[in-house]
Amino acid sequence: MLHIEVLDENDNAPVFTQQVFEGEVEELSPIGTFVLKLNATDADIGDNAAIAYKIISRKSQHLFTARSNGVIQTFGRNLDRETQDLYTLIVQGCDLNGNAGGKCSKANAQIRILDVNDNIPTLEKEEYEVSVEENSLNDEVTRIKVFDKDQEFTDNWIGNFDIIEGNEGGHFRFEVDEQTNEGILVLQQELDYEKVQTKNLVIRVSNKAQYHSSVITGGGGGGGSVMVKPIRIKVNVRDQKEGFSFKPTKKRLSMTEDTTRVTIGHSFGTYPAISADTGKESERTRYAKNSDAANYFNINPETGEITLNKFPDRESEYVVDGKYTATILAIDNDGPVPKTATGTIVFDVDDANDNIPLIGDLKPCMCEEATSLTITANDADSYPNAGPYHFKLVDQPGVTDKWKILRRDDTSAVLQPIAKLWPHTFNVPIRVDDNQGSGKVQNVEVNVKECTENNVPCSPENMRQSNTRGAGLGASAIGLMVLGALLLLCK
Repeated sequence: MLHIEVLDENDNAPVFTQQVFEGEVEELSPIGTFVLKLNATDADIGDNAAIAYKIISRKSQHLFTARSNGVIQTFGRNLDRETQDLYTLIVQGCDLNGNAGGKCSKANAQIRILDVNDNIPTLEKEEYEVSVEENSLNDEVTRIKVFDKDQEFTDNWIGNFDIIEGNEGGHFRFEVDEQTNEGILVLQQELDYEKVQTKNLVIRVSNKAQYHSSVITGGGGGGGSVMVKPIRIKVNVRDQKEGFSFKPTKKRLSMTEDTTRVTIGHSFGTYPAISADTGKESERTRYAKNSDAANYFNINPETGEITLNKFPDRESEYVVDGKYTATILAIDNDGPVPKTATGTIVFDVDDANDNIPLIGDLKPCMCEEATSLTITANDADSYPNAGPYHFKLVDQPGVTDKWKILRRDDTSAVLQPIAKLWPHTFNVPIRVDDNQGSGKVQNVEVNVKECTENNVPCSPENMRQSNTRGAGLGASAIGLMVLGALLLLCK
């Protein structure tokens, strides 16, 4: 029996298991922190299949390094998310253990820099002066904007307010609007002008999350502190002519656009108007709506009970910054002359994830030699039911072998061809999900055109005019054919 051994020849290049490898690492991470691991295969054997990896992007070599086994780790200590939050590296895998003569392939590695709380929040001013009416309750006194360089809508960015002085009677509290990062000073107990005309509050502003050790003085480990200057708020109490009125003058209620959590007819309770003389509601008081632009509620004319008339829509034009404002009237017939009073109701409308991100342009134009196309989506919901969006190509022939998609920012991605394109309309199915994972596959018809310049957006101005010239020749040929037919008829 004759045995023939076929010797291997290095005739295959490494093939990466992914076109785009994704990883993440916290900013300010120490040198040598693991980020991700590359992987490729080689159809050869022995040294011909022994793959060594390296980063060939020069711009990021001072921040990241790749070991020969494919592990990418941090190389510099100055990773700063606020400077750059996403790095795209070009990586290479070569057989023969990376020695000369080996065959090589390339891929991309995307590294997202995660935020840590390394920035102290600041305010516009160090001293504020506001006014509030006596006898009001749950009233929004003022909003104080917080500025923070950390990642928006995270606990590192959201402000936290503590009243450290001047609130001994518990008249005030702070809420935080996490969409705008504003501290809301709320009056939770009525003030009487005849007893107090001014309140001086001292507050301290921090973040919802703990500070990173890099901003704590005296070392980390819970033993240090952060030097933050206290903020002063002077609250002036305004005198109110007492009579027949709603107490409080502005009432805050909550409702949701989530139809699974509320039903039509839901009661929000009563909002009575009180006589300042008796301190009671008159038995002859009647109630009516004064303004209700979206017709969201009803009011019982006899009891003043407020009930839901229609499901609210937080994305409606009538809802501003998540709040819907309406007014009601109270008519008191207890005396010889009827008296009226107006009360304001502010509904805080909770958001439901009732929208998905939709791609704005489903039929974009792209020049034949262009290297990328920006895909942008929009979701009518607010955080956390909107961005950041996740873009993913549908894994099917003709898609993943011709295109790859990379994150650009929270609402857009970059579609890049990985194969030679030609003038044609390519159907590219892309799934776009919101921050909660809700979304759908959307078909993007990429119309690839032949252009005179490929480094500018595809537009009629930079398209070649060959089709117009072709149309002219066609018309000439048709004219000759008609002339020939006429000559035959003359014979």
